Amino acid sequence: MLHFSAGCDLVQNKQILDVTGYSGESVVLPCSCTEPQAKPDQLKWKYYHQGDYEEIYPSEHIERYKNRVTLLNQNTPGNLSLLLSSLTEEDKGDYLCTVSHNKYIYISLHVKGCDLVQNKQILDVTGYSGESVVLPCSCTKPQAKPNQLKWIYYHQGKYEEIYPSEHIERYKNRVTLLNQTTPGNLSLLLSSLTEEDKGDYQCAVLNENLYIRLSVKESPASQPLTTSKQTNEFTQMPNDPSSIDQENHVAPYVVILMAVLTSVLLLAFLAFIYWRWKGGKNVKVTRDGPELVREPKNEDSTNLQDEVTYSAVVHVKTSSKPASTQNEKVDDTEYACVNLKPT
Repeated sequence: MLHFSAGCDLVQNKQILDVTGYSGESVVLPCSCTEPQAKPDQLKWKYYHQGDYEEIYPSEHIERYKNRVTLLNQNTPGNLSLLLSSLTEEDKGDYLCTVSHNKYIYISLHVKGCDLVQNKQILDVTGYSGESVVLPCSCTKPQAKPNQLKWIYYHQGKYEEIYPSEHIERYKNRVTLLNQTTPGNLSLLLSSLTEEDKGDYQCAVLNENLYIRLSVKESPASQPLTTSKQTNEFTQMPNDPSSIDQENHVAPYVVILMAVLTSVLLLAFLAFIYWRWKGGKNVKVTRDGPELVREPKNEDSTNLQDEVTYSAVVHVKTSSKPASTQNEKVDDTEYACVNLKPT
């Protein structure tokens, strides 16, 4: 049995549909027949432009729609939806899908552009000379792509563009946009920092702006090592942390050893003094001439009322006769008693 199509009756005929897209992305404007295999006699997509609807498919009467519109009915004739790519904020407005004079659908397209995070604010960023720094800037929607983006640097009293155009010579080949996978990431990578790069930058998207104040400091890696003012030698830290513990443990033992040695030496010295004092009380000195004898005190004597030391001094006179006559001794000895009272 053969079936003949009665034409395309549109789903939601004469209705108004709201569709939202994001700048930089693609959006589908829906339109279809009630029967998937139905094929309309004619199909036109139009855009309301400057007070009138102008065709954008299949003819592209508006220049900016060229190579940006594609019909999605590759396998289903009744699918009349239109794919609009690379959206811009200028694409927002009213569209019309029509298959005849009384079969049509209105599409109201809303395009959300890039609303900057921290719009109109000032951010402080610090970088180090010789290194790279990221100047942050992004849209509130990660997939939103602004129609226009400029990075500007305040130079000699005015803002000059450094991206995408490099109006300042020293920024050439030093700036890179980081939105390789995320259109809404508008951050700028500035490499090989110098002191001259410090100052005010601006991320500009249409009527929205974000200000960056960049400070450039000396890189920590380039700072000299700390030196001693007295010896002008480099201050070095031990490589092995355990050596610090060993030194801390050795120090108390050294102090104890020194104290013990000092005590031993002191005791030895006192013993020597005592020995000299004790042994010096009974000293006999002999010379060719007089003989001096000291006798220690008699501690057992009961005749002493006070602690008195008696010493006998013996003086011997020898004759001055010749050696041949020295065998004849003359008893010419004198005795004296000296009373010594100890102090």
